[in-house]
Amino acid sequence: PLGTLYEDTSLLILDGIISELMRKVGKTEGDLAEAHY
Repeated sequence: PLGTLYEDTSLLILDGIISELMRKVGKTEGDLAEAHY
């Protein structure tokens, strides 16, 4: 199944928050990925 409206909305909101935080601290997706390896 595709998920509920709540799950879809949560994903969009949290993705936006993370993108804004990345912009404010000057990090890229690559920088964050390095922290996981």
